[in-house]
Amino acid sequence: MSNVTAQNYLELYINWCQKCSIPIARQTFIIEWFLSCETNQDFEIHLGALYQATEEGCIKNLDKIPDYSKFMTSKLSHNDLLVALNARLNVRLVLFERIPSATNMLLAYNLIEEITLKTFALGMRDFDDKHIERFDKLKNLALGTKFIAERQLAFNRSVEVFRKLIT
Repeated sequence: MSNVTAQNYLELYINWCQKCSIPIARQTFIIEWFLSCETNQDFEIHLGALYQATEEGCIKNLDKIPDYSKFMTSKLSHNDLLVALNARLNVRLVLFERIPSATNMLLAYNLIEEITLKTFALGMRDFDDKHIERFDKLKNLALGTKFIAERQLAFNRSVEVFRKLIT
């Protein structure tokens, strides 16, 4: 990957998509994904995670990911909202694999909470107290430790419990 900067990350992404015959994601998704980047290294890490998530199939049809901002004006259905949230979560999980920081973990947990609340609010799933309690314990363990290996293990297990909870 060439030197990624705040000025050229978008050009690199578009060139990569064209080279690999992959549709380009919606502009709002890209802007939101790179919003927290401050340094060139941040842009490089986020771009690499986006490439990896796309290549591994975590995100399919980036051009079809619903525009999350449209939900605020009620132009996006609840199912489309869940698709958008899950796509954002999948990219965040790939980024956490690369950099198991507390920030990436908190952002992923925010998405997990939003997906869980939307899923239960729509009546798509019933509450399962056992899974919710287990998820909360693992989440607290992941957030409460400073040891990276323990953080990764607790976080990954909490994500597994989350998947069981909503499917």
